[in-house]
Amino acid sequence: MSSPNTQAAAGMDQAALLSRASALLQEALKQGADEAQVVSRGAEETKVRYEKNDFTCTSTNETLTLSLKVYKNGKKGTASTNDLDEGALADTAGRALSLAGFSIEDEFLKLPEDSDITEVAGRFDPELAAIGTEELHRLAADFIAAARSDGRISLDGAQIEVTKYCEAIVNSNGLSRTDAITRLDWTVMGLGKTETETTSFDYMSDSSWSWKGAAQKSEATASKLVASILSSFGPKSCESYKGHIVLAPAVVSDLLISPIRYQVSGTALMDGKSRWDKSLGEVVAASSFTLVDSAHNVELMGATPYDAEGVATKPLTVIENGVLRAHLDSTYTASHRGTQSTGHANGMHTIEISGGDATRDELLKSADQVILVERFSGNVDPLTGDFSGIAKGSHFYKNGEYQHALTETMIAGNVFELLKDIKALSKDPKPHCGQYVAPWVLVDGVSVTGA
Repeated sequence: MSSPNTQAAAGMDQAALLSRASALLQEALKQGADEAQVVSRGAEETKVRYEKNDFTCTSTNETLTLSLKVYKNGKKGTASTNDLDEGALADTAGRALSLAGFSIEDEFLKLPEDSDITEVAGRFDPELAAIGTEELHRLAADFIAAARSDGRISLDGAQIEVTKYCEAIVNSNGLSRTDAITRLDWTVMGLGKTETETTSFDYMSDSSWSWKGAAQKSEATASKLVASILSSFGPKSCESYKGHIVLAPAVVSDLLISPIRYQVSGTALMDGKSRWDKSLGEVVAASSFTLVDSAHNVELMGATPYDAEGVATKPLTVIENGVLRAHLDSTYTASHRGTQSTGHANGMHTIEISGGDATRDELLKSADQVILVERFSGNVDPLTGDFSGIAKGSHFYKNGEYQHALTETMIAGNVFELLKDIKALSKDPKPHCGQYVAPWVLVDGVSVTGA
């Protein structure tokens, strides 16, 4: 079944992609494959780069690839090509089958069956697909101007990119998918500089499926960068302590979302590397913590009707009120573990963490001393949960009052203990950089190493 979102991205014909994918599939079966899957993808990317105070590069890149996976006698082989003629398809099928002959037999190899999918509208914008380099340059110029609105801001680099993408997926079980998206991504990096002081680097990014509203949204990103950099002037250290910190949404990803992703992934579970393999129905986080993969929230750039194998996606509650409710599986890991695919061959899609009842300011006033951690640079061990690294662009509060920006300060702890020691979450969580929805999170038990 095809996704209803079947507009052709500029210069790329989904029907042609589907036709070539189907031809390669039939060729693989003709040459003796027991099962086969073909993923055909086409993309056109146009980038405008800004470096060293000037627009240094505008580039357009087009790609077209057919990727084949075959199973033969319980063995897997893969091959790919960007040549669509009949001879190239026959050669690609032959190479995949040849590699399968040298592979190790695996009884758990299987391909997904076809099923209905849910339309995820709003991810293809004809206006964005038709945008030319001149309009993209104007957008970039306004974006840069907003980021340089204060003379103390020095930009290290920026980029705006338009992607027009379409794909077709077919397999020997009758599964057939087509889809097309457009997306606009922007990022900017800079620091603050005066005659006497230079701040650390900061960066911001965001994305949009459409052209409408992109100018306002990208300028808001630039303004946010400016505010963040200016707030980091005049940093001081704080005394060492063990206690509360507030995680900004950017840090929620590093210290909470990423470890959760690892623990619930079918691969980690299959390999015996997840500490949550027998924890379904058990408490793994504070009762205030709920995480859902909504899958179809178009405020986030991972929204999709199906996963990398073509399996339909659907909303899935992973953690509910602190209780682990789901593991995530691909077709292969599900076969290995004796479960069913959850439509997560390429991981979670649109993660949403529910908010609480407090404002951000209330979180900052809830402890005698607290660090507001805006960015984290360090290491997180996904197996043990231990983390340590530098809190960057952060701020120190004491007795509910703002004290000063912080110099780069070491923080350390354990993410599994943090999850259970969440004290409060801010209300009204918002999308962060188009990647996930998260509130500000107050946690306890973190070691802060100051001066």
